[in-house]
Amino acid sequence: MSTPSQSMSPPVLLLALCIAQVLAMAGFANFAVLLNDFTALWNLSNTQAGWISGIYYAGYVAAVPVLVGLTDAVDARRIYLFGITTGVIGSVGYGLFADGFASAMVFRFLAGVSLAGTYMPGLQILNDRLADTERQKALPWYLGAFSLGTAASFYASGVFSAHFDWPMVFLLAGMAQAACLLLVITLISPKRLDRSGHADRHPLDFRPVFGNRPALAYIWGYTGHTFELFAYRAWIVAF
Repeated sequence: MSTPSQSMSPPVLLLALCIAQVLAMAGFANFAVLLNDFTALWNLSNTQAGWISGIYYAGYVAAVPVLVGLTDAVDARRIYLFGITTGVIGSVGYGLFADGFASAMVFRFLAGVSLAGTYMPGLQILNDRLADTERQKALPWYLGAFSLGTAASFYASGVFSAHFDWPMVFLLAGMAQAACLLLVITLISPKRLDRSGHADRHPLDFRPVFGNRPALAYIWGYTGHTFELFAYRAWIVAF
């Protein structure tokens, strides 16, 4: 737990994190928008194209339990900065070095790790810095920024791909993510967490989750929703 901080007013904090979230997701749809181009350019099979699309979400699934779990032990701002730095590496690395199936897999995996390190940790930044009444008002707006960031990534990727070669699309996404990194470093102050009310459970001990049947029901329901949603987003442009 942590005590609310008033170093920044709640509306300004919320606006900063919503803008950061949109910028952080600049690389979300790059490959989906350019999927047909890469299939022809690298002579990819449908299976290989599907793997490159899916490895993004594999990176997210692999990293989110660790990175989000760690926000119980360390300031979520630190996790966020790690996540967005990983995103810059994923986008810029793809634009500069991706030349086929294997290299694309590596950089898109890193992009998925970046989503894990920014979306929910950003939510925890709000939780740690807002009082209960302010938090209830702010969280729906932040969650809505995810959909806005998704839409903006599809739109920007399409516009940029019409005017630039594909490496520039990824480099521009990396620039947006670098702007997010600078914004968070500049505007979001570090916060010392108050762990006095915490149990001794390790933040990566997930046994209480598996023992909570009502929570598991919500988790599996959200898993199904996410599966259909991300599959739709991965292939919507191509088909």
